[in-house]
Amino acid sequence: MPIFQEKARILKNQQVAEGIWEMRLQSPQIASAAYPGQFAMFRVRDELSPLLRRPFSFSRLNTANGTFDILYKVVGQGTRIMSSFAPSNYLDILGPLGRGFRLPPKHAREIWFLAGGIGIAPFFGLLD
Repeated sequence: MPIFQEKARILKNQQVAEGIWEMRLQSPQIASAAYPGQFAMFRVRDELSPLLRRPFSFSRLNTANGTFDILYKVVGQGTRIMSSFAPSNYLDILGPLGRGFRLPPKHAREIWFLAGGIGIAPFFGLLD
């Protein structure tokens, strides 16, 4: 499974609930290689602070448009910086990472999902 590091263009970054933001990014390579349940590591700035990349699950994948969405909660310096980014800015992203979800065989009668809070994000892509 290929992993890419590239500058993805921000297409949308908007607050959708109290402290919760949705960001849409354009990266055809990452969007076409990713599966629901996988994640990417975001480098918020090119400077030393904040130093570490942050992991975010894909909430939606659109291979036709080469885009993906993430949901994130503003809890610290890195996500506070992310919430200030305007469309047309770029983020350094490494992904897709992780194993992702696969749907059970077609003969399965029921599928149950259990998630809470911002942890619901990766399930949106599976439901699409």
